[in-house]
Amino acid sequence: MPRPKGLPKTEGRKKGSKNKVTREIELARSGMLPLDYMLKVMRDPKTKQELRMEMAKAAARYIHPRQRAGAPIQKSETAERTLKLSCKASRR
Repeated sequence: MPRPKGLPKTEGRKKGSKNKVTREIELARSGMLPLDYMLKVMRDPKTKQELRMEMAKAAARYIHPRQRAGAPIQKSETAERTLKLSCKASRR
């Protein structure tokens, strides 16, 4: 059904709104990307344990590849490095 004459167009992005690329560029210029923030919160010992665990879960999908169903579990270099860092941090 066509739009009646005289009715203003209201669909689409609002004038002046930022697209995905522009938002990512601004985030990069600000110095902290979402993954950086998640890792910062996760590593902060003053933060509640529950929040640290949530941040670890959220950040893991950006760092570690997902396992396919039925695939053998393989340790990656990233997982080894993360394990070593977490062991060092817990000793402090």
